[in-house]
Amino acid sequence: MIAHPALKPHRHRPSQERKAVRAPIPRAWPDSTIVLIANGPSLSKPQIGSAYQSWIERRVRVLGCNDAYRIAPWIDGLYACDLKWWTHHIEPVRDLHMAMLFTQDAQAADQYGLWHIPSRCQTGLSADSGYIHTGQGGAHSGFQLLNLAVHLGAKRIILIGYDCGTPDMQRKHWFGNHPPPLDMNPFYSTWAAPYRDAAPQLFKLGVEVINCTPGSAIDCFPRSRIGAVLGT
Repeated sequence: MIAHPALKPHRHRPSQERKAVRAPIPRAWPDSTIVLIANGPSLSKPQIGSAYQSWIERRVRVLGCNDAYRIAPWIDGLYACDLKWWTHHIEPVRDLHMAMLFTQDAQAADQYGLWHIPSRCQTGLSADSGYIHTGQGGAHSGFQLLNLAVHLGAKRIILIGYDCGTPDMQRKHWFGNHPPPLDMNPFYSTWAAPYRDAAPQLFKLGVEVINCTPGSAIDCFPRSRIGAVLGT
C-alpha cells in the first residue's frame, strides 16, 4: 500500500512554504486505539503519562486539540478549528515539527500549511471522510476531533480532558484560561449534546468510546480511568 503523502513518518515544519493539504482523511490507522486529548480542567500529567507509555510502546495513537500540544508535545496530530488560535500558537507548534496538523478553517490552512478538512454544521458524525461535523447546539473542537479519529480508522477511542463543563466557571482549562483575544465564554452546558447524538452511530460503526475524564458531563459512554483501560 502506498502511504498518503501527508502521512509519511518523518515530521514537517508547517510554514507558508508547506502547502495546505486538501484531501479526504485517509483510513491510516485501521482498527486502532486512539487517545483523544481535549483541554478540560481535569486533564492531568498522570493521565498524559499513561497515554505516553502506551504510545511509546506503539499500542495507541494519540491526537489532541488546541493547547493539548503544550502538555503532550509528542502527539501524532493536532486539530484546532479557527484562525485566531493558529495565529496565536503557530510558532511553538512549528517548533515541534509535528506531521499532522488539521483545521476546518480554509484561511488558516492556506496561511500556515495545514490539512484542511471542511466542516458541516450537522448532528452526528460525518460518514464522508472529506468532511467533519461540528455538532449542532454544542460545537467545539473536541467533538470535531472525535470525527477525525473515526475517519482515521479508530476501533476504540479514549477521551481525556473532555469535561464539557466546569462547576464554577473559574478554571476553564487545565492551563487556566485562554489569553485575549482567544478567551471566550461558551455555553459549556450544551457541549455534551453532540456526543449523545453521535453515540448510536458510533455503536453501529463498532467504535467503542471510553470516557476517562473525571467528572465529565458526557454521559453516553462507559467511564473508566485511562490507566485501567491501557494497563499503565
